Parts: sequence; C-alpha cells; structure tokens
Amino acid sequence: MKRNDIKIVAIIGSPRRGDSYCVIQVFESKLKAIEKEVKFDYIFLRDLKIDFCRGCMQCFKEGEEFCPEKEKTLKIRDKMLESDGAIFASPVYAHNVTALYKNFIDHFSYMFHRPRFFDKYAVVLATTGGTGLEIVLKYLESAKFWGFNVVGKIGVIGWKFKYLSDYRKDKEQEIEKIAEKLVRAIKGKPPHKPDAEQIGFFREMKKLMKSNYGKYFPADYKYWKEMGWFNMEYFVNVEHYDHSLR
Repeated sequence: MKRNDIKIVAIIGSPRRGDSYCVIQVFESKLKAIEKEVKFDYIFLRDLKIDFCRGCMQCFKEGEEFCPEKEKTLKIRDKMLESDGAIFASPVYAHNVTALYKNFIDHFSYMFHRPRFFDKYAVVLATTGGTGLEIVLKYLESAKFWGFNVVGKIGVIGWKFKYLSDYRKDKEQEIEKIAEKLVRAIKGKPPHKPDAEQIGFFREMKKLMKSNYGKYFPADYKYWKEMGWFNMEYFVNVEHYDHSLR
C-alpha cells in the first residue's frame, strides 16, 4: 500500500530545549501548513544518554550491530531509514557543534564508509548567540556523505529571532522556502546529483577499500562488494553530474 504521508525526523544536539528547538518548531509548523500529511518526530540526543564513542572500531570491523551502544544508536539509524527526510540541528558551542552532536557523528562514522540514505532528503540547522554559524552548518552538511540530499541550510541568531521582529520575519520566510523545497524534493524524488566533493570522496573511499584495508575492516569491504561499488563511478547511478570530474 502506497504511503501518502511524509515522515520527518529531527535530530537535535542541544543539551536543552532552547533556540534550536524553537526554530525547528517553526519549521514544523511551516511544513505542516504546506503539506498536511506530515509526521514529525524529535530525537533529543541528550535524552538518549549515549556514552562517548570509545573508538573500538567494531562498526567498521563487524558492523554497526556490534557497537557497545547499539541499543540506542540502532534506534536512531532505523528512524532515519524509516523517514523521508531529516533535520540535523545543533547550536554553536565555541565555534563548533555541541559535544552531544559530535558524539552522535562519531557513533555513525561507519556511515561515511557505508552510506545508504541516497533516497532521503535533509535540512541542516544551526543557532548561535553571535558567530560560528558558517562553520557549524558546514559540519552539519556532512550528512551528504551519508547519502542524504541536503536541500537547505538554516542559520539563526537566537536573540535576534526572539526580539527583532524584522529579523524573525525574514527568517520565517527563509524557513518557509526551505520547507517548500523539502516537500517538493520528497514528493518529486529528483535524481541524486553529487557535487565534486562527493565524487572525490567516493574515489578516495574506493581506493581505500581496494587496498589492504578490507583485510582489517571486513564489514566495510563486504558492504562495498555487495553494493557493487567497486565497478561503479559513484555510489548510485547518476546521469546528471559534471562528467569533466571523471
């Protein structure tokens, strides 16, 4: 039976329900005004209490099912796989993402080796009291190396959003446009269009997998072989990218 609803999961790296949560709620309301059949889930990383990644490498060697924190991390993985789109959000802490968000990325590092979200769409969102938006948005955008099609970036200065009506109005209009873009992408399923950075990443990963790496990290090697990536120019078949990058 064909689904008519859109499923979105918001993964929030803030230790409190502050500016990031407030802006995501605005995004949710804009999204639901555009498309009524939207199911919106929130994952607050603080509530999961995931221990810091200990670098045991089990996710690379045996698979993510062998992570010591698998009871928590696999739930996040499955929620992303079940959703049509994701919002990755973190406030700026000392010109970077929060420790909560970085720990989330550390636990999902295997996704850089075994990406699988090529039919999913994402929006990245950062909030700050002053500076650091560009740095954090760039880091959040690394979701594209997991396969996500990143359709928009939202950067918000929290105190301005709260107290300056003109700033809030402009940001709400920006948020609405990105919400519209996300809905169009999910419903239209446009072809995946990797950029030069993604293609370069694929090539470097392919070299790595063809090296002796596979002997030491068999889960990665097995996945690449099963997916047929050793015989491909990119993770998925795409026609619409700059072939001069070959």
